Amino acid sequence: MRNLKNILVAVNREDDSRLVLEKVEKLAKASAANVYVIRVIYENIVESVIPATDDLHKIKTFIMQSEEEYLEGLLDEFRGRFNTIALATLWNKTVWEAITAAAREFEADLIVKVANVESRIQEVMHTPDDWNLLRNSTVPVMLVKADAWVDQPVIVAAVNIIDEEHEELNLSILQEAAHLAIMLGGDLHIVNAFPLFEPWAGELVAGYDYEKVCVEVETDIRNRVTNLARLHDVEFEMLYVREGKTSMVIKDVLEECSAELLVMGSAGRSGVAGLVVGNTSEAILHLVNTDVVTLRS
Repeated sequence: MRNLKNILVAVNREDDSRLVLEKVEKLAKASAANVYVIRVIYENIVESVIPATDDLHKIKTFIMQSEEEYLEGLLDEFRGRFNTIALATLWNKTVWEAITAAAREFEADLIVKVANVESRIQEVMHTPDDWNLLRNSTVPVMLVKADAWVDQPVIVAAVNIIDEEHEELNLSILQEAAHLAIMLGGDLHIVNAFPLFEPWAGELVAGYDYEKVCVEVETDIRNRVTNLARLHDVEFEMLYVREGKTSMVIKDVLEECSAELLVMGSAGRSGVAGLVVGNTSEAILHLVNTDVVTLRS
């Protein structure tokens, strides 16, 4: 991504950490970024059973040192493959708070976190920590699966060109997605959904040809997206402009082009259709089975 200097990676203690670090390695090599790996730890039984004495401190220290040794072993094979890599273990019962605090401390430009995957159905199952991280992080968040990226991956940028309030956010999405495509040696595709007109077309556009209205709206969106991309030197392979529910349109496009990664917005206010961390984007995250990067407006 643009101006990527520091990457914060939050790992679990499962085997998927190695695959996630391999993804981060590609980003770090392409940008010469520093990498900070953290593991957030909290054992409720320790604080609930043991009084707040020196013994509690010793046990917490022992647990954290044990986890740090795990991280050290995990990172041994990666040390020579990164510009700079460091690690830390953090004791906090609220994972997203620990991650956002670490991001501020390390001046992270990107947070990478493993998304939970239900292996039985191979679907991404986001936890409350994922949602809170997306809502509260002031820097881009990348939620990833523990699958290696394919060569020449397809990166999809989801924009909402209809709402003029999203002009800055749309541009950020396009530029960041384009840069990711360059870093990963992939192709950029763009998607923009627009609302279904059919339910109210009869009353509100009486006398108009419904199909003609849809074609005119689609053409206008295509022209505006294309002009925005050209104005800022963003090159793309495909542009999908489709009528329908935003989450379903994006899901269909991702599957159609076998996308590896979706870049979308996370405007911090409600009521803005299409790019809000709320009903629409949560619906998108529930439906898609790709890695996702969210950018705040």
